Amino acid sequence: ETEGLIYLDRHRFELLHDCAIPLGPDLFVRSDGSTGSEAFAHGGLYPEEVLIPWIEYVRTRVLPQIRGSAHGKVRRGARSTLTVRLTNPSNEPVTIVAMDIRTADQTLFSHSLETMLPPLETRALDVELPEWPGPLQSKFLQPVATLRTTRDELFTSELENQIEVLAFQEREIEDTELWTLG
Repeated sequence: ETEGLIYLDRHRFELLHDCAIPLGPDLFVRSDGSTGSEAFAHGGLYPEEVLIPWIEYVRTRVLPQIRGSAHGKVRRGARSTLTVRLTNPSNEPVTIVAMDIRTADQTLFSHSLETMLPPLETRALDVELPEWPGPLQSKFLQPVATLRTTRDELFTSELENQIEVLAFQEREIEDTELWTLG
């Protein structure tokens, strides 16, 4: 026994752990600042009076559910521009960190954006892509946005794929070109 402390057996008092509580005449301080014994000042030191329960509440963090799409046309050997459209339906702003285009086993492109997406808003951003690498079909591509919360939590959101991959020789003909062909 340590002076001024008594130990409570967890089994006897139905506690999770053995506990120590203070005990002594100087434990209580009266309103005038004096200490010591006083007749009928207190009912006694029972575990219920000196042990404070500790409860931790933990809330599961739900990240914002950012929705969006990436659309545009790409062609092998040519630079392209995709439009990325993102909607933040939450009440929390997020930062759009980057936009990636991935296949099942690799990241083809990663474009840094570092753009704020305010709560309850939609943003459209143009993303310049370098030369397209090869004959990849659109159905194998997955556009992904990397985002960051105000608490520095990084998360990703897969975007709807509206990317059209044009064939090597295929290109769009402008209206002005049709007049010169005829």
